[in-house]
Amino acid sequence: MVQSIAAHYAPDLLSQEELESLAWEGALRAFRTYDSKKGTALKSWIFTKANGAIKDALRKEQSRREHEAQGSVSFFEACLADRNADNSEADSYCKKIVQDALETLDGRTREIIRRRFFDGETQAKIAASVGISQSWCSRLYKRGMEQLKNEILRLNTR
Repeated sequence: MVQSIAAHYAPDLLSQEELESLAWEGALRAFRTYDSKKGTALKSWIFTKANGAIKDALRKEQSRREHEAQGSVSFFEACLADRNADNSEADSYCKKIVQDALETLDGRTREIIRRRFFDGETQAKIAASVGISQSWCSRLYKRGMEQLKNEILRLNTR
């Protein structure tokens, strides 16, 4: 049964051996957690756990590949991490892209990101000086960082 569950999935993300291994792990989990008093047949319980283990692993692998395909995420992190580095050609390129991306944000969000991320101020201090609640400041910061990341990725792929 375990092999037939693994064979059901196309091995485009994981090899057949990996899929079978995951199915066996799910089956072992099923044996450890099976309770006949709950009225479920053992075969159904094994199928559910083995199938679930494979689906979880496939979702994780798909997500990992999507992040890897974006590749520029590491560029985004490098640009932000190297913001105080010397003025080598690569660093100035990063700084220009970060600056261009920052300019696409609205003024308040840009100010929050600059003060929080670049200057290291606390959200409470920024929120008080901007005149908003700390939770709203946090939301604006998170949204702004996501917009900033997407814009940097877009600018880097041109």
